[in-house]
Amino acid sequence: AAPPATAAPPRLLLDLPLDVLALVLSPLPPNELANLGRVSRAFHRGPPPQQPPPPAVELALRLRAEERGEALPAHLPPGERSWLQHLLALEALGDGSGALDGGAFFSCFVSPEGELLTCGDDHAGLLEVDGAEWPSGLLGQGGGEPQVWVPTPVKPLQGACVHAVACGEQHTLALTAAGAVYSFGGGRRGALGHGGTSDVLSPRRIDGLASVRAASVAAGAYHSLVVSRDGGLFTFGADEHGQLGRGEDAGGGRPDGSSAGSGAARRLTPARVALAGGLAGGKVASAAGGRSHSLAVLRGGRLLAFGCGEAGRLGLGDQRDRPTPSAVPLGEAVAMAAAGGAHSLATTAGGRVYAFGDGRQGQLGVEPPGHATAMSATGHRCCVLPAWVEALAAISPRAVACGGDFSLVVAHDGSLYSFGANSFGRRGRHTHALGEMRGDA
Repeated sequence: AAPPATAAPPRLLLDLPLDVLALVLSPLPPNELANLGRVSRAFHRGPPPQQPPPPAVELALRLRAEERGEALPAHLPPGERSWLQHLLALEALGDGSGALDGGAFFSCFVSPEGELLTCGDDHAGLLEVDGAEWPSGLLGQGGGEPQVWVPTPVKPLQGACVHAVACGEQHTLALTAAGAVYSFGGGRRGALGHGGTSDVLSPRRIDGLASVRAASVAAGAYHSLVVSRDGGLFTFGADEHGQLGRGEDAGGGRPDGSSAGSGAARRLTPARVALAGGLAGGKVASAAGGRSHSLAVLRGGRLLAFGCGEAGRLGLGDQRDRPTPSAVPLGEAVAMAAAGGAHSLATTAGGRVYAFGDGRQGQLGVEPPGHATAMSATGHRCCVLPAWVEALAAISPRAVACGGDFSLVVAHDGSLYSFGANSFGRRGRHTHALGEMRGDA
């Protein structure tokens, strides 16, 4: 008897089932998905039934959002023309990393084509307060020019398709679309993850993350955080307050969560953070690094905090250091978080903005209720529990960012709100009034 006939395998990409096609497309960089959606009708429309499923590009972007642990709204938000545009915007703003960042004397940019550009001082030529000389290689340009006045491509990463960048005070992390992580700049405290403290003049891939497909990167002043696509969190660098979340050995830490504050505490290579107790098995969606504390958002919306607790920047109700991640008591699912010098911001899936920590310069945007305040070591009142920023109740936050002592919130309609210190015009306002909140397109 003749063998039964079998269906011929698909010969063209568009012959694949829609869900399989979406899986094939999902690893592509966002700019290439955008191009597919813009120029190819075949990828932009679903099959012909009366209620067609979402187009393949949209499904691919939804898969990427699901992989990041991001909760998507049931309906297209007001003001958005299409799901495709909305999902591409979330790619740029909602994954805890971004297309631009800056350190103490330098700036980094990622072009739509995936090219990394830097400008500023490659070697500041200054002495820090403690007398230590500033490092070289801040721009990743190989140390050739001491200053670069316009954004210039970082040649060693040309062709790597950089997806996001994160900057500490003296170091930079670059994430490619393939999930590889590179670092360059000042190696103090092990912030580069290469096993030492030497400066690195040109981008170098972090060997300790070679087997990890990274989804996002974040940087504190002298420590680094990398979120993997399987929901893991890897940290390295300074750890004097437990900001790496690696346990009670951090900073001379003790089981009760207090810290001896050892300035020498550090980790020179990446290590995965272990979540214990009720957090065991949790998958990290995004992370943020402050000067000496860290935040992580789990898939599902739980907010974790660890590191320096001074001034209540962890939002845990006190000012103790935490060497391991602890859940912040916030009764809403968190969408994204940002960490500053000594304060923190979090946005919820319901569109609220919460703040906690040091608010002396107005960087919290709210006068916290009495039960949420305490006296800091410097003699100022601080907010030790998350406080709702009611002045932002009418906006739908799309992104948040923290400077050392000021805050920025991007609304869904593109308006930018700033509050906190404004010396040197850092908030983009002409006034120096503290705590003023204004929206500007």
